[in-house]
Amino acid sequence: MIYIAEKMTDIPIITDEIADEFQIPNHFLKKIVQVLTKHNLLKTYRGRHGGVTLARPSRDIKIIDIVEVIDGPVSSSDMCVIGLDVCSDEAICPFHNNWMTIQDSIKSLLENENLEHLAEEVIEKRRLLSHGLFDN
Repeated sequence: MIYIAEKMTDIPIITDEIADEFQIPNHFLKKIVQVLTKHNLLKTYRGRHGGVTLARPSRDIKIIDIVEVIDGPVSSSDMCVIGLDVCSDEAICPFHNNWMTIQDSIKSLLENENLEHLAEEVIEKRRLLSHGLFDN
């Protein structure tokens, strides 16, 4: 999604290009594309000039939309961060309160960040790296 947003084009990008760029097996990427298309995050085009584009402007796509389509809902779960069977407000583990705060922060970050801004940040990082402004 970031790669497509970086291109800032309405011209479809072939999935082979994305798979090569990120060294992702093409069949795996196609399954991801299917899921993202089903949830109206991508549009697919068949034929000679086929490929994928964003289904709507990158500024209108929140990162949480992408994460939840791929990984499921971002929520506070009863899964314990230190591996206990259950961790809830009723049966807390030693990290419960801190972990809940962290989970809420992560969810807030994902809800407030859009794909356009993330793509701009990636472009800027690449620009800085190409000019040797970051140490490895």
